[in-house]
Amino acid sequence: MTLDYQGGRRRRKQVYGRTRKEVRDQITKLLTDQQFGLPISTERQTVGQFLEHWLESSARPRLRPRTFAGYKTIVSQHLIPVLGKTQLRKLTPQHVQQMLIAKTNEGLAPRTVGGIRAVLRTALTQALKWRLVAWNVAVPVDLPRASRPQFRVLEPRQAQELLRVAADHRLGPLFSVALAVGLRLGESLGLAWGDVDLSARTLRVRRALQRFDGKLRFVEPKSESSNRRVALPESAVDVLRRHRVRQKTERLLAVRLAVNLTAKGGTSTRNPRIHW
Repeated sequence: MTLDYQGGRRRRKQVYGRTRKEVRDQITKLLTDQQFGLPISTERQTVGQFLEHWLESSARPRLRPRTFAGYKTIVSQHLIPVLGKTQLRKLTPQHVQQMLIAKTNEGLAPRTVGGIRAVLRTALTQALKWRLVAWNVAVPVDLPRASRPQFRVLEPRQAQELLRVAADHRLGPLFSVALAVGLRLGESLGLAWGDVDLSARTLRVRRALQRFDGKLRFVEPKSESSNRRVALPESAVDVLRRHRVRQKTERLLAVRLAVNLTAKGGTSTRNPRIHW
């Protein structure tokens, strides 16, 4: 079957089958794909090959580093080992459904299984835009039913005991503020004094500190709702005021120590910013 001309030469597609009907059905499908503008590849691209190409050419340029790392982990640890050898054009909803059921039976958390489906669905959406597939086979697939996880939260008495024990610890103020307004760990570590208005008793969450490839980086919140301003209770305001006084005292002592070392002919280093 002749597809088109490339580089002045005819490009052909060979089809095989055990019977004439199989060959005829394959030719009919190729003609239909050609009519709808779908590319007819002479190579048998696998799901694994497509996912690796999609990660580098589409996902990496538009995703935040930590999000991309999560996508890459899902692709390498879950999608490719199960679906990688399947031809992209032959992937079916049944393949995807069986994979999700198997992942659930392995004991993966429902959120993890949902993330696997979400990454595959996103990748196949791009494959559809590139006209590599006729439709997104991950869309009609349902997640296996799973029991709702039970979250354990601190009771008021337990929270008070935690703050009492941590009162003299250097990270005590972090625990106080995080518990008072419900901050995530990364959001707490990403705070700067410019985000705090002690007079107005408010705090603005505008970035988070995350670890990526062994390095700490500041990242923007995932959504508009995460970028928010919250009210501080009086207890948190008092803790932050005392913490600020302690930081200023430590900086002053560090400067005096640096001056003394310089006067004695020693060397000094720039005092790093003191976080929590």
